[in-house]
Amino acid sequence: PDAPAVLFGEGSLTYGELSERANRLARTLRAAGVVPDQIVGIMAERSLELMVGILGILKAGGAYVPIAPDYPEERIRYMLEDSQAQVLIVQGNAADGLVPGYAGRIINLDDAAVYDADGSNLEAASKPEDMAYIIYTSGTTGRPKGDDRAYSGHQPPALDAEAVPDRGGRHDYAEDGNYVRRIGMGAVLVGL
Repeated sequence: PDAPAVLFGEGSLTYGELSERANRLARTLRAAGVVPDQIVGIMAERSLELMVGILGILKAGGAYVPIAPDYPEERIRYMLEDSQAQVLIVQGNAADGLVPGYAGRIINLDDAAVYDADGSNLEAASKPEDMAYIIYTSGTTGRPKGDDRAYSGHQPPALDAEAVPDRGGRHDYAEDGNYVRRIGMGAVLVGL
């Protein structure tokens, strides 16, 4: 649990810290009504918080749809409507002015008050056949299309920091270019 799990810039999180923060967020999401197969949008820059957000969504049992904050407003609105995301996780001012009229709940990763006090592991809510994430195509031939993926074939989201082996190396999975196109389950969980 004390080995580094996520490195970004000058910051890092150990497996224990990542698991605890994701558990706290997952409890908040469950309290907000997130259940298996429910889509949760996540609009954040590449950061430690992005990883906490994605893992928190998965631990809550939800499915994430990554949305780059620099996407045009029309594309962001379309992705939220098309995916039927009832919850949107943002970081900082990512949602300011970008999602006018969004009727769902917005949770800011930078607001300490949104995290539940309990950081212990949650009981798994999702099954292998449940949806884990949706990745939208670039939309170069018209409207973007969402491609959803199930948990099957991926490590379950109930990451137990005590059970994670020390991999003894650094893993950089979403370093260059538009991270949203690369942030499927493999990019998130393979290194964990």
